[in-house]
Amino acid sequence: GSPSLSSTMTVTVNVLDADDLDPIFDQVKYTSKLPEIPGPDTGSPVRLAVPTSPSHILARDGDRGIDARLHYSLVDSPAASYFMIEPSSGGLYLTKHLDREKLTDTTLTLHIRAEQIDNPQRVGSAVLEVRVEDVNDNLPEFEHDIYAISIVENLPAGFSVVQVVAKDPDE
Repeated sequence: GSPSLSSTMTVTVNVLDADDLDPIFDQVKYTSKLPEIPGPDTGSPVRLAVPTSPSHILARDGDRGIDARLHYSLVDSPAASYFMIEPSSGGLYLTKHLDREKLTDTTLTLHIRAEQIDNPQRVGSAVLEVRVEDVNDNLPEFEHDIYAISIVENLPAGFSVVQVVAKDPDE
């Protein structure tokens, strides 16, 4: 129009983060050392806290300001059958008898998931390697139960008459 008129105004726009990022673990890889539980499996329940390094297992929502609650779980595997993870805290526990000499590998690899409770499609993952340490829990065993030998009399002192072999499965 004529004459031209105008006005100004300040508008504040707050941009909210959308829920478009997966949970993020503090570490991509955790490690732990755990002694074996020696002796026969008596069937009694086991609940041994598993310490992790460099920190305890923790994931956070990747979106700023949303902080969705997370649910922790272990991906099903032979190694995971020895453990349980607290769904809300990420605390890890050994739940079964663990005999190092019966394992094919002394390092157990666990895959950990953290999924948002309000959006299960948002999932983060991390790896935990648990090194099972040996406990001296096995007796040495001789190679043979009976050693039968024959020797001639009058052998010189210190003459070797038999060599026996014993093996210990412990490190």
